[in-house]
Amino acid sequence: MARTEARIFTSIWRDEDFLALPPGAQRLYMFLLSQDDLSYCGVIPLRERRWASKAAGMSVTEIEQDLKALVAAPIMFAVPDWDTGELLIRSLMRRDGVWKQPNLLKQAREAAESVESAKIRGAMLGELRRLPLQETGSDLVKTLVADFITDLEQGTGHPTDYPPPNASDDPTGKRPDNPSDDASAEDYARARGLGECDVAVLGSPEPLFPGAPKSSLPAQSRKNATRLPDSFLLDAEMVTWAAANSPHVDPQREFDRFRDYWLAKAGRDGRKLDWLATWRNWMRTAEDRQRPRERIDRRQEATDEWTQQALDRAAAKENR
Repeated sequence: MARTEARIFTSIWRDEDFLALPPGAQRLYMFLLSQDDLSYCGVIPLRERRWASKAAGMSVTEIEQDLKALVAAPIMFAVPDWDTGELLIRSLMRRDGVWKQPNLLKQAREAAESVESAKIRGAMLGELRRLPLQETGSDLVKTLVADFITDLEQGTGHPTDYPPPNASDDPTGKRPDNPSDDASAEDYARARGLGECDVAVLGSPEPLFPGAPKSSLPAQSRKNATRLPDSFLLDAEMVTWAAANSPHVDPQREFDRFRDYWLAKAGRDGRKLDWLATWRNWMRTAEDRQRPRERIDRRQEATDEWTQQALDRAAAKENR
């Protein structure tokens, strides 16, 4: 079920890290929070061109610059994965109170199954391990969180540095509702580019909160990642989705490339929980690859226009 509202605490205007952001980055953060395709686990598809169309005069370049500011802030507001076309609003589950509501927590867990990015799943895992479970008296919430953590631990890269439990709690109590007073960029090993998180497979670390209940699901009933099945073929529904979401991509040609790539992929990286979601992310990335070409075209159009203007001015002088 899509979100129909967004919660923004008034205390955001007392958050020093948020106030340090440039105006465009602040706007983008609030814009992302209010999107209906932002899932309850805090993940949204990277759709810069669509976002740029929501304001007169906005450009993809400006969106990307604002996103850089959110990622490069001393305390990360967002975790992107440019390869899979996904973006995590890092503190949404905790700050929006999703984790305290069993029904929303279930929806967040279901949405997380479709997340392809190991970076984002690792960051999400770190966020879940930092939840202040001592604040809830609900055994159901604690069990759901434990099951959620178990899901993410299976075949997922973990952040190289785990923040301590409840590291975001300010001992002075002065900043309880700020969106950024938690894990810093260093906590997620932001080391290169636009702040993408380096991840390493560390195995299953020890629980970071004491007394956490074990998963209620028997091991054999948990959803396991699989290799691309022979039965996964391009169907009419997928073609319709591609026409709406990746109009510049040939669905059959891209599907053939997708299938050959994943059949040849060796090891654990060749296994996925949801192949349809993986294909959709692949198509989004293929669509986004058209972006540099479009920028070149726009620059060329501008250059041609300037050249023509110069020629017109020269001709006007000669005719005087």
